[in-house]
Formats: sequence, C-alpha cells, structure tokens
Amino acid sequence: MNVSYDLKSKLRKMELKKHLIICWVVLLAFCSGAQGISCYSCDTITDGKNCDDPFVDGTVKKNCTSCFTLKGEVSGVKGIARDCETETDLTTGCNSFEEDIYSGTLCVCTTDLCNDATRGPMATIMLNLLPVLVYIFLKLFEM
Repeated sequence: MNVSYDLKSKLRKMELKKHLIICWVVLLAFCSGAQGISCYSCDTITDGKNCDDPFVDGTVKKNCTSCFTLKGEVSGVKGIARDCETETDLTTGCNSFEEDIYSGTLCVCTTDLCNDATRGPMATIMLNLLPVLVYIFLKLFEM
C-alpha cells in the first residue's frame, strides 16, 4: 500500500517537472527579444486607414530597441504614426504633450509588435503574469 503511494508521488513529481519545463520554454519564448524586437511602421498620411485605429496592417521593422505609437494633431489635422526606435531606449508608457499648433500622445513599448494598439498590452500582461502563474503552480504542487 505504501509502495503505491510512493509511485503516485513520483509520477506526480515527474508530471510537475514536465509542466515546469513547458512553463520555462514559454517564458524564454517571451523573452527572446535580446536580438531586438519587431515593430510596426506606418502612418495615416502615407498608409491611410490601415495605420489608423483600429489598426489593420503596417510594415514590420526588426532589430528595434523599442516601438512607439504617436497619436496627434498638427494645425487641426489628426494622424497616427507607428514606428521603431533603434538608437536610444525610450521610457515605456504613454505621455501627452500640447503646444500651440500640435498636441498628442506618445506611447512607447518594448515587446514584439506591441505598437498595434491591441495586442501589445496583452503581451505585456502575459509576460508579467507568467512568473506569478509558475509560483502559484509550484505552491499548489509543493515539490
């Protein structure tokens, strides 16, 4: 009877280790941006409504340090630009600005294709939640 319990315990630990390996592979897939990230590049002046919200499509640039979306208005003309920064690391988040003839919001993010206005925040949330989920998983199945 005790042998059966030991066997079940060992099988459970093996299954847990398998799940942990899968979690780490997923985590590494999210963190594979060491070579640079990819960003959408477009603007509503040259690309029309494809670059507008809701976002449809844009050219993809690679090896970026951060992505940004600039939504603004210049002399009464509204527009959106999405692009890639390769030279400097911009501070992530959104900042609004307003001057005499222009105003808008600049949002900067640092995950693949995060400047599309819909998938970016979810990817960031998932990346931040993964370690928490692994921790909860480990606590549920104490090794």
